[in-house]
Amino acid sequence: MGGYGSGRYFKHDTRITLDELTSLSVTEMARKQIFAIGSDTSGTISWNNSDSAISFIASTHDDQNLYLRLQYKLLSSNEFQDYTIRLSRTSMRFGGWRWWFHCPKTDHRVTRLYLVPEDGRFVSRHAYKLLYSSQTHGDFDRALAMRKKYKNQLGDFVYLKPFRMHQKTYDWLFERFRYYDAKVNEIAANKVSSS
Repeated sequence: MGGYGSGRYFKHDTRITLDELTSLSVTEMARKQIFAIGSDTSGTISWNNSDSAISFIASTHDDQNLYLRLQYKLLSSNEFQDYTIRLSRTSMRFGGWRWWFHCPKTDHRVTRLYLVPEDGRFVSRHAYKLLYSSQTHGDFDRALAMRKKYKNQLGDFVYLKPFRMHQKTYDWLFERFRYYDAKVNEIAANKVSSS
């Protein structure tokens, strides 16, 4: 009973995380000058990790009615989606504009929307209480991730200071690596002794 990986130390949440979903960033769209004030802009958006593409029309000629219209077909259900996302903008302190999406489900002002399979639309993470992958990990997974992070910064030979790294930096990174290495071993030992 119980073997390696069972029990609460090693369990993590199996819900879909934000890292697994396709997302739209209003910041990236603004950087590509999709929101040209006083005109309509159209085009397509595609992702490197997906075969899907989305057609859009960004309407910014009426300050009281700013919107982004999306049109695409869902690969999973072959269902065609056609809806608008309300946009707004706020002036920035040193000039220019900051653009915002308004979630189609909650109307919250956000900078990123996610394509949720259950909904078929791009919505905010708050609409479905979506989590970042780091929020689904248990103590053991977090300790492993941190140990790996510091090991990568130290290089293959953690006991030797990398060339051109300051001694203080090396000492700090090495202490962090040792702390998380001990934590991983402690959690694993506790799990083995309790099973």
